[in-house]
Amino acid sequence: MAAEQQVALQIIKAVEAALSPSTTQQERKEAYEFIEQFKASSPLCVSVGVLLFGRQNSAMVRHTGLQLLEHAVKFNWNSMNADEQARLKGISLHLLAQGSGSLPDEPFHIKEALARLVVEITKREWPQKWGSLLPDLNNICTMGNVQTEMVLMVLLRLAEDVISMDSNLHANRKKQITQELHSHMDGLFTFFIETLQQNTARFRSLKSQIESGNTSCEAQAAVHQRLAEQTLLTLAGFLDWVKFGTLYIKNCIILQMLCLLLEEDSLKVPSCECLLIIVSRKGRKEQQIPMLKLFSKDAMSVMLSAAQKSVTAEFDERQYLFLKRLCQVLVTLGEVQLFYLWNSDKPKEKPPNFKQYLKAMIAFSSHESLTLPHLANGLWLTLLRSPVISIDETFQGIFPSLLDIAKAKLFKVGHPEEEDSPGSVFNREDFNSEREFTSVNGQVRGEVMDIIRHLTMLHPVDTFLYGADWLLQRVTQTPAPDVKISAQETEKMIQEWDGLTRYLDAVMSRFFKVDNYEEIIQSQVTFRGTSVTFVELVRECIQSTLNVNSKVPDILSSVTDATQALYPFLKYKKDLLMEVLKKMFQVVLFNTTGEPKGPWSPDVLHARRHACGAIIKICKEFGDLLVPVFDALKEHVKSLFVGELVPVKDRCTLTEALVIASNKLSKEKQNEFLIELLTPVKKIWLSDRIQGAISSPESFVSFIGMDQDPSGYFQSDKLKGRRFQIMLSVTTIMAVVRSCAMLNTKTATTGEGLSIGSMPNGTPYVHNPCASYVLPLLRNIILLANCVNGIHNPSVKSSIFPEYLASLGMHDLDTSAIYVLPQGLENKDKGSAPFVPTPISVTKGFLYHLADSCYHTLGFSALCLGHDFYIIPGLAQLMVDSVVKSLQHVPNYRLRFVVRNFFKLFILHCPQCDYQNVLVPVLSPFFGHMLQVGLPDQLKVLQSRSSKTQTLIPSEGREKT
Repeated sequence: MAAEQQVALQIIKAVEAALSPSTTQQERKEAYEFIEQFKASSPLCVSVGVLLFGRQNSAMVRHTGLQLLEHAVKFNWNSMNADEQARLKGISLHLLAQGSGSLPDEPFHIKEALARLVVEITKREWPQKWGSLLPDLNNICTMGNVQTEMVLMVLLRLAEDVISMDSNLHANRKKQITQELHSHMDGLFTFFIETLQQNTARFRSLKSQIESGNTSCEAQAAVHQRLAEQTLLTLAGFLDWVKFGTLYIKNCIILQMLCLLLEEDSLKVPSCECLLIIVSRKGRKEQQIPMLKLFSKDAMSVMLSAAQKSVTAEFDERQYLFLKRLCQVLVTLGEVQLFYLWNSDKPKEKPPNFKQYLKAMIAFSSHESLTLPHLANGLWLTLLRSPVISIDETFQGIFPSLLDIAKAKLFKVGHPEEEDSPGSVFNREDFNSEREFTSVNGQVRGEVMDIIRHLTMLHPVDTFLYGADWLLQRVTQTPAPDVKISAQETEKMIQEWDGLTRYLDAVMSRFFKVDNYEEIIQSQVTFRGTSVTFVELVRECIQSTLNVNSKVPDILSSVTDATQALYPFLKYKKDLLMEVLKKMFQVVLFNTTGEPKGPWSPDVLHARRHACGAIIKICKEFGDLLVPVFDALKEHVKSLFVGELVPVKDRCTLTEALVIASNKLSKEKQNEFLIELLTPVKKIWLSDRIQGAISSPESFVSFIGMDQDPSGYFQSDKLKGRRFQIMLSVTTIMAVVRSCAMLNTKTATTGEGLSIGSMPNGTPYVHNPCASYVLPLLRNIILLANCVNGIHNPSVKSSIFPEYLASLGMHDLDTSAIYVLPQGLENKDKGSAPFVPTPISVTKGFLYHLADSCYHTLGFSALCLGHDFYIIPGLAQLMVDSVVKSLQHVPNYRLRFVVRNFFKLFILHCPQCDYQNVLVPVLSPFFGHMLQVGLPDQLKVLQSRSSKTQTLIPSEGREKT
């Protein structure tokens, strides 16, 4: 014994040295090594461990003693004789019964380590060699509250290890222990229920005394509260795998108790977690039917009351956690149990108190946080998709509430960093980064729009009338441009308009899919208490958006989108088409400075591009109506191209709109238009000046001024003109190729003047109307691709002025695409002065958009020109020389354009007869390049990162049993 005490003193000194802040690193290392060496080699682990666990020692020393005992069980058990094993079993039960302190004072890690020790022995001995374990544990429980908690912790640890946590436990042993647990499960659950009943009753009684002013019983109340909590935690470890019959013992008393405990502030979170486990379980119908007790009046009243009370309360971390758990319980109850019991096969199995259930879910959906509506939205979508539940009168009765919630949730909710924004305090609790918040915010708004779409399919009139009322209200509340309002009011208006636009998009995406939409449009409806024809209400809505005149770019963007959402109704009010077109052209020229020329701020460009997109949509959907006014439309668009009224990107979009509209013209008139459109471009693009500029990457660098000092040369009109000519030519060709319609051969048989060709295998195809005009221009596009790629070559970089080298880096749009970041304007400084460009930012944007447009043009040529593109003389060799061979130094973020914009379409749309002549000769060197250069380089980068990561993560030894 003296030797054991001496070793125990040495262990105590080593533990104290290892934990002392004044110990040197070397001394701490030696202390750890001494303890580990003793555990691994000394036969005195058990005796010394018992001595260390004495009550006179500190918590860390006592914990070390338990670690020694656990180590002996894990690694030395098989080498012990029967007497030593029996002694260790007796020691563990003795420590369980006598060795722990009072319930509130004993550190949790001591209790956890003691429970772990007992469980490690149990996994090796029970039930074959330790048949008295459960009676022994039962006797220990009679010794007091401390021992009862320890037994509960042992049972929880045993269940967790056997069912899921201990992967090293042999499958046969798992099966034996699980079977033994099942055979005693009724007794165990009776013990859990009685323990929970007794301690909750005593806790409530003592709590009422404390509330009456008797503070002397606070310590005892804490003991019973802790015991009740531990019982619930232990229960949770069994609920997901015990037999259903055990869950429902004593007339489902477990469900009843858990529901009642939802009203107990200190116990409602673990109670909720137990309920969540129960309602998540699936089984046969007869096993699920008792779950309907959760729809009883008492249970549902308790859950509804808890939900409504908590939703309206001030933020509290534990209260909010309870809300999330209770919401999960109700959602799972609906998605799992409700759908299993009430579906197409059992349409009359509607549960009682379904209305109260829906009220509770409405309370969660209206919460200011993002997480609770996110949880609830999945349930609403599931209910709306059900052919039985969606037509239920009780469910349809909450549709107005769902629309009100949808309206509120379509706004951009409080950012976690905004102190005064509704919901921001909850979002700070839930989200660790802006990216995470933005992602979930987008998901919630997408889910809300899905809900609106489903509601529209069920009640198209009501959903549209709700949107019409919101739209007209918003129009009247939007002030005139000369009215000054605060930045806060402006921001609120922007959010409302954005939410309104999303609502209208969702409604209109489904309205015309309703079977009787024609009947609805011609019918009378009651709007704001007055009977009006539906089509006249539509006219009022469209005209109201056209009358909005705001100087706030974001509002103007949303107004444009709202008008665009209502486009399908224009075929019933064709006289409004020209008014809409006129309004869109006004927005195309919108600016906040009063100057017609740029530069413009990003939000102004955003509004203009929304309008350009709206014009394209008009040309696509109402091209027939534009035929009589096509010449006037063309002249108006041409007038916008004079000077610098619109940037190149918008010119491309408007050109595309004209080309789309020209598809409805006669063959001759469309040819005349294409010749008129492309003649000036052809003159520029095939000129000796451009030919020389794109003859080599070095010539291209010189042509766009990247070899000159930007401080003195950047603002010159000569340089701007050169870049403008290249970009204009490429984007115009791209717009024509992408938008000029190519009919299929079946349609072409009824057309007049269409040119039909024949492939080598005899398959007929229709020549794209623009093919004869565009094909001569594509050779220079391919040569330009060589320059765009070659600019990254080190030899070419040497000719670039040093300051311009930064413009070859990643563009913001590259970053957004690679890291899947939002590309909106949420982070722009609203109301700021117009964006002032720098030579580097402008050049970087120019190179980005030029590469994007260049490869898009080639990709769309493959898609839209078909066989005519693939039979360009020498196409394969030109592609290899100009595109593939120049890829060696192209960075990955720019290689994305080559693969996605061009090669994907080039491969997918190549006619089979052109495989051998074009596709194979181009792809063979391309894939060879990727395998020999691209992939090996990337593999080296990944291996380098992997090795760096491994050096940062310390290796961990694995315990063996």
